[in-house]
Amino acid sequence: MFYFEGCSCSCCGEKFTASDDVVTCPVCGTPHHRSCYKENGGCVNEALHDEGYVWSRTEDDESGSRSSEGGGTVCGVCGAENSNGRLYCCNCGKPLFSDEAGVGTEDSPGYEHRIEEIPLKDFSRFIGPSGVIYAPMFHQMYITGKKVSFNILGLIFPSFWYLNRKMYVHGISILLYNLLSNFFSMFFYTELGLIYNAAASFDSESLMELMGKCPVAFYGSLLFGLGSYAIAILSALFSNRLYLNWSIKRIRKLRKANPDNDAYIAALERNGRSNFGLVLVVVLLYFIATLLMGRLF
Repeated sequence: MFYFEGCSCSCCGEKFTASDDVVTCPVCGTPHHRSCYKENGGCVNEALHDEGYVWSRTEDDESGSRSSEGGGTVCGVCGAENSNGRLYCCNCGKPLFSDEAGVGTEDSPGYEHRIEEIPLKDFSRFIGPSGVIYAPMFHQMYITGKKVSFNILGLIFPSFWYLNRKMYVHGISILLYNLLSNFFSMFFYTELGLIYNAAASFDSESLMELMGKCPVAFYGSLLFGLGSYAIAILSALFSNRLYLNWSIKRIRKLRKANPDNDAYIAALERNGRSNFGLVLVVVLLYFIATLLMGRLF
């Protein structure tokens, strides 16, 4: 049964139906139509957040409140009480809506936290230990429609970050681009050395002369350099969103391929998480490839 069916949107007052696109406030749990949430610029009850307001079903709704007696969610690990808007325990940091936490059924408070049709706890299983960071971030990006966020590892090590998150197409593509850039630099090593020295010494006359003699080396190096900067900046700003979209597609495929719930959970944990071992192997191979190219030229 649709969790909010029979409840009313706090913005427009209309009853939710099973076909409605509903998002919840990550702080107080108030449900809204997505369009209402965006039009209002956030939660309609934002002014009540400082007072500790937590949304719950009213007597007019089809079913009663699913909150604890104290108006919050009790952590299944340490027993601490949390507001319904929280996804992770304020005391021990464990996920409140996962099997490990002792909750996570359709009768659990906060079960409505979803990204599209996928429960947030499935993202936590799929992502692994880093789900503590990524799952709340994904939920916030989903309900706000935000596409830009900052990823420091995406800026510094874009190819290795993608490979570690098992986004192999993205990681390998960037890695091949880097190898091609290194090959180009080594092929024109002498010419580029002269150009860099002229630029570093502010010798404009020599630089213009070298640009005329070695246009391929100069402009090729410039384009590869700009491309590398562009990849780093775009990865820093959009890699989290790409990871969210990729995770949604992967989880849907796993759900379709594993109708049995136990098999589905096992598939999430097996196909998701990170692959740091692969990153170490790739770093070693990349280093070896660079050394071999250096010997060729």
